[in-house]
Amino acid sequence: NTTTKGVVVPVQYPGLRGVHVTGPAWESEVLRSGIIRLLDERRIDTVVLDLKDEGGTVHYASAVPRVREIGAATAFFDLDEVVSTVERHGGRVVGRISTFRDPRLAQAAWAAGQHDQVVQAPDGRPYGEPAEFTNFAHPAVRRYNLDIAYEAISHGVNDILWDDVRQPGGDPDEVVVPRLTGTAADSIVSFLAEAHAQLRRRGAYQGVTVEGAAADRGAPSGQDVPRIARNADYVAPIIFPGYWTSQEGTPGQITRRLVDRYREVTRGSGTVLAPWLQDFMTGGVGGDADVRAQIDATRAAQVNRFMLWDPAVSYSAGALVPAR
Repeated sequence: NTTTKGVVVPVQYPGLRGVHVTGPAWESEVLRSGIIRLLDERRIDTVVLDLKDEGGTVHYASAVPRVREIGAATAFFDLDEVVSTVERHGGRVVGRISTFRDPRLAQAAWAAGQHDQVVQAPDGRPYGEPAEFTNFAHPAVRRYNLDIAYEAISHGVNDILWDDVRQPGGDPDEVVVPRLTGTAADSIVSFLAEAHAQLRRRGAYQGVTVEGAAADRGAPSGQDVPRIARNADYVAPIIFPGYWTSQEGTPGQITRRLVDRYREVTRGSGTVLAPWLQDFMTGGVGGDADVRAQIDATRAAQVNRFMLWDPAVSYSAGALVPAR
């Protein structure tokens, strides 16, 4: 969506039935073949590819100067080749960037004496030593992430999906953010507004991953979902039923309730929803039937986009109905 003089103008975002893929998984012929088979069978239409993971590793041979300076890249794949392959098999590539959770950059900045680029504890040391979270209010940190995004778009990536766009921890009083003026939510929204404008100029879409509970309890992490939604083409809440207690319902019931809540809090924003659904075994949830229940519940809530997450990158094909 775009916002002009306070009026939200929706932008038609394409369909999204995607699966998350890491660099090492794409490098594996067995796992890569499984993903391509899902595309060929039209069970999915999108590959959500790690550009930068939550460890701060950039998964391709980036030419961004600071990536090279701090040695953050491991070339698991050739980005041009991935985009070409996915498109040849009828899909799109969404580039996922773990934004401010970035131990590589945080620790390099701290070692270089650039302490204000790192989120800190009240005693002046890095928050959760060793340093893990970079400072979302610092222009150099923002530029680092944007440069990776711009580079990926230049190689044909269709969307940038910002993940870990948040402040760490559960108690804001235990977190010190140098240079922060206003609230954490103000700063995070300003980053997303800047990024959205720049991505739009480059012909790319912007998605934002948010925590599952952020619709009602996003303040500690700085995730103001209604404001985020106004600066995103799609919002991707993490809805993994296995992390909720069984007393809260079946996988389908939990998914439906959370998706309905996100529809409420994003109404009128012009964004669409593309929730992250669980395709791994935890909390007694996993397998074709439970994945199918989550997808069905999402569609029953009138949301037709979704992304599946499995750390092993081995997805439940039987839960995915081929598109007609």
